[in-house]
Amino acid sequence: MKSAKKVIVYVLGLFENTEDDLFQTIKGFVEKKGYSCITIRLDESKTFGSQSFLKEVKRIQNEVKQHNPALIIAHSLGAYVALQLSDNCSLILLEPSLSIADIILPN
Repeated sequence: MKSAKKVIVYVLGLFENTEDDLFQTIKGFVEKKGYSCITIRLDESKTFGSQSFLKEVKRIQNEVKQHNPALIIAHSLGAYVALQLSDNCSLILLEPSLSIADIILPN
C-alpha cells in the first residue's frame, strides 16, 4: 500500500495569488521534495475590513485542520494570521505583516 503524500499548507498574503513568483518557487521546491502544496487564500471580498478578524482566523484554522499539514508556510498578512492559529504544526513566516491594528488604526 502506498502512503499518502505529506502536505504543506501555504497561506497566501492579502491579494497574493498562486501565479506570484514567490508562491510558484516555493511550491516547486516542496513538490520536488515529495510534498503536496495546499493553498489557502485570505478573504479578499469588499467586506474584509468590516468582518471579524477572529472569524477569518477560525475559517483558516478549519481549512488547515482538514489537511493535517507537516508544515505551514505563510506570507505577509497570511503570516500574521498563521501566528494566531492554535496548531502544533511547524511554521515558516515569509515577510510577516504588521499587526492588523498597526495597519488599520493609523489609516
